[in-house]
Amino acid sequence: MNQRSKSIDIAKGITILWVVWMHMKMPSILYASVQMPFFFFISGALWNNTNNFLSFIQKKSKSLLIPTISFVILAYVLFSIKHEKFFTESSLLWKIDYSIKGSITWFLIVLFIFNIIEYYVEKFNLIKLEVIISVLLYPLGAYLYAKNYFSIIPIIPLAHILVFWIYYTLGAYMGKKLIYQINIDNKRSKYFSIISCFVILLVHIIPWNNKILSHISFYLYIFPYTLSYIYLLLYLCNKYKNVRLSKSLSYIGCNSIIIYLIHWPLWNYILHDFSNKINCYFLYIIMIFLLILSIIIVNKYIPFIVGKSTNKQSKI
Repeated sequence: MNQRSKSIDIAKGITILWVVWMHMKMPSILYASVQMPFFFFISGALWNNTNNFLSFIQKKSKSLLIPTISFVILAYVLFSIKHEKFFTESSLLWKIDYSIKGSITWFLIVLFIFNIIEYYVEKFNLIKLEVIISVLLYPLGAYLYAKNYFSIIPIIPLAHILVFWIYYTLGAYMGKKLIYQINIDNKRSKYFSIISCFVILLVHIIPWNNKILSHISFYLYIFPYTLSYIYLLLYLCNKYKNVRLSKSLSYIGCNSIIIYLIHWPLWNYILHDFSNKINCYFLYIIMIFLLILSIIIVNKYIPFIVGKSTNKQSKI
């Protein structure tokens, strides 16, 4: 593993552990809304395709759609057991929609759509147009997301597409240059890290529920904060990529898709029942232990459920 990819995997490891932390409703200081934009930005930054369209679709279907189908089926079964009456009265289309939400596989569906868009953007050199369109659609996505209008079109996570496309596009447009700049650790990267710290502190000093700011969408308000988090996290992970914990965090980051897909049913259908009986921090430790065990089991015995045919580490 080269140094640059190691620092990215460390950043992914930190962020996916925070996703688990947030879903378990643990105390938090930072805004959790930066988590998924980080993964979309990194996915855009790491975009690289040398295949024809058919090979490209086969590759992305294996890595994104197979895990989606696997965990939607799991959520479908669990939903039908836990919410039998509600599930029985729903149409098949809405059952699938509930199962997508219940498996949080919307991320993989959206990422698959972004990959298809990026294929044609790269083919016809439309990256600047993509940036403009994603910027124009972001306010609409922010509105839909803020109003919880996730199911305007069943199965298609429209709000997620509109609100996260800008992060994927920015990753594809400037992510590689930004990561390279951070990697060489020059004066410019240090200045940007200081500016990022300032923006993050400013947002916490002047909260969104301020009388003036509360009139704008939270997702518009949080946009510069999110970009600052992405930059600062990548900068710090590169700067401290050789500390003692880096190897463990890198391993977790390499297997972030396994943690992402397994932690939600593990929390919702098993550990959540113990949330009022066990100390929340101890419960989080139990969760992480079970997720590490899941990584080992999935990679060794059932890698196909995360789109892998071998026991190689899986990456988002």
